[in-house]
Amino acid sequence: MGQKPSSLYIHIPFCAQKCAYCDFVSFADPEFRKEYIELLCKEIRMIGTHHNKPTLKTIFVGGGTPSLLKVDEIKTLGKNLKRYFDMTQIVEFSFETNPGTVELEALKMWREIGANRISMGVQSMNNQLLGTLGRIHTADIVESSFNIIRESGFDNVNLDIMFGLPNQKVDDMLSTVDAVLDLGPEHISAYSLKVEEGTPFDKMVDAGKLVLPSEEEDRAMYHGLVEKLAYAGLSQYEISNFSKPNLECQHNLVYWRGEEYFAAGMSAHGYVNGHRQGNFIDWLTYKDYLTRGEFPIMTEEEIDLEDAAFEFIMLGLRLNKGVDLNLYKERFNKSFESEFADVIQVQLEQGLIENSDGFVSLTKHGRDTANSVIVEYMK
Repeated sequence: MGQKPSSLYIHIPFCAQKCAYCDFVSFADPEFRKEYIELLCKEIRMIGTHHNKPTLKTIFVGGGTPSLLKVDEIKTLGKNLKRYFDMTQIVEFSFETNPGTVELEALKMWREIGANRISMGVQSMNNQLLGTLGRIHTADIVESSFNIIRESGFDNVNLDIMFGLPNQKVDDMLSTVDAVLDLGPEHISAYSLKVEEGTPFDKMVDAGKLVLPSEEEDRAMYHGLVEKLAYAGLSQYEISNFSKPNLECQHNLVYWRGEEYFAAGMSAHGYVNGHRQGNFIDWLTYKDYLTRGEFPIMTEEEIDLEDAAFEFIMLGLRLNKGVDLNLYKERFNKSFESEFADVIQVQLEQGLIENSDGFVSLTKHGRDTANSVIVEYMK
């Protein structure tokens, strides 16, 4: 803490259609879209001005589906970023897309404003499962969209996939992994479905209309995909993330290392000056604050050293490299090994963690029970 943020998250809450499992703030082509872009750019100007045109190293534009932005909207966003932030040190500028929403001219404009990485939400290559998820694309559209991305010049592409889906079998999951690998992405993120409260999926599970895989099947899917991705040359560097050499997601590493970052847009969450901040999720309130020239912050919480230390451990253990013991001591002025000697000893004996080369990391067994391992470091 204390170091000026050098990363920025931007939220674009537009979707072609809301997915049945999604609990993010998003809208299907809202009437306030033009006004939202204007106010988002105003918020970007306010952040940049307030912090004296900070230097950015990473930007992540998430959603929603940012690839739905039109050429003029992308150009306006880029103009404001360049004017109010120092963009000369950018190493990674990512934005999210979904299959079927990519247009060549828009992608070229993203590249023109500095974007150099795309993350596309594939989820599955099984058309029946895609329908269950409420996705609007098919496996063929995934392939055609990926080809358009390559044609536009992007050579750093992440594909998101999901497992543990309703009625999904291990072989089906592995078929999706094979199909995605055939496309040749530089990075793959793989997440187990989590049914969020209040979503259509939540109601369907409660009503017995959705059958989810067992925990054993879920773990078999995970182990199978880890093995396949490793064989294909994508190394695991975080519980859910895999990349070709030196192509780890630099923006997400900011989160996992407990570093600070700016955020703009409805529902966007930032971490600035030791404070977690969350923007309003309601359009009219977000609009009202920015119209008055005030930051649209709904929640703000100061993260004390104890909470920051636990977050550092929790996020660090998600990384294959593990918790950096020297950095822990540097940030919190205490020894991780001394502070948690008893916990470390027990978990070493249980084969849940390893302690070597200045890092404490989860073993393969530890990653399967990560939450229960991590909670032992909570005071």
